Amino acid sequence: MARVLADAAHVAAAQTAAPRATAAPEGLMQRILGAIGGWPGAAGLVTASVAGLAIGLATPEAIETLTSDYLGAANAFELDDFMPSYGGLFEEG
Repeated sequence: MARVLADAAHVAAAQTAAPRATAAPEGLMQRILGAIGGWPGAAGLVTASVAGLAIGLATPEAIETLTSDYLGAANAFELDDFMPSYGGLFEEG
C-alpha cells in the first residue's frame, strides 16, 4: 500500500509541476465559426446561400415549367402574379 501511495504522490507532483499551456486568443473568424456551429454550420450556410442564389437567378420560364410539371397545367395563377418584372417597377402612375 505504501508503494502505491508513493507512486500516486509522485504522479500528482509531476502533474502539478508541469506548466499549463495557455489558450491562444480567439480571432474574429474563430468567434464567427463558433457562433454558427463550427465548420458544419458554415458548410450548411454556404450550401443554403448557393441554392438560394441559383433559385433566385433562375429564369421565370424555368420556374413556371418546373411548377407546372408538379402542379399540373391548370394553375389558377400565372407566375407574373407573384413575381413582377423589372419593367413593372419603373412604371409611373
